[in-house]
Amino acid sequence: MQILFQIINYSTFVIPILCIIGFTFGIYNFKKLKTEYKFFTFLFLYALVNETLSYVTAIYLGSNLFFMSIYSIAELFFLYNFLRLQKEKNKKYYDITFAILIAFNLYEIFNVNFLNFDIFQTYSRSLNSIFLLGTALLLIFHKLKKEEFDSSNKLLIALPCFVTINAIIYLPLNVLINYKDISVYIVWFINILNSITFFSIIIYQIWKFGKIQKV
Repeated sequence: MQILFQIINYSTFVIPILCIIGFTFGIYNFKKLKTEYKFFTFLFLYALVNETLSYVTAIYLGSNLFFMSIYSIAELFFLYNFLRLQKEKNKKYYDITFAILIAFNLYEIFNVNFLNFDIFQTYSRSLNSIFLLGTALLLIFHKLKKEEFDSSNKLLIALPCFVTINAIIYLPLNVLINYKDISVYIVWFINILNSITFFSIIIYQIWKFGKIQKV
């Protein structure tokens, strides 16, 4: 069990490293990137700042739950815009749902007690993920129907898997925060691996697109 704890602990440092790599690649290839990939350059920067502040507040204030909720809004904003920029029509209905979700996220931020671990529970991350999952799947089905789906777009393929895991993991958030058991640590480890995999795919797509533009 001690080995597992060490693996989980060390794996948390992989995400900031990937954020630095992703932001560096994004800035280097910024002018060559499509607009939807430019968004991810800023996502990496925000995620890095969020991870840093989350780590600092956990040490000095004893809680980093506030930054978990703040990040859910940023993630929703960047991932939705990635999907939105690939849609041709019917954006209005998605935009309305997106606006409602942003409002709900803000409502939770202003009404949840981030210092009380016993009663802390938010649903915004799961709801955001369900919305993104539905949007991504409808976009994929639409492209398949019109024979416009690009199988090289690994990010569009990976996104539904990423948000599905997010939706499942963050639903019982209170249990994951308060219940001390090996199964809980495994769930958090799965969450870390999910983020690492998704960030790695984004970095690969940015690098690949930048490389193609140079040829």
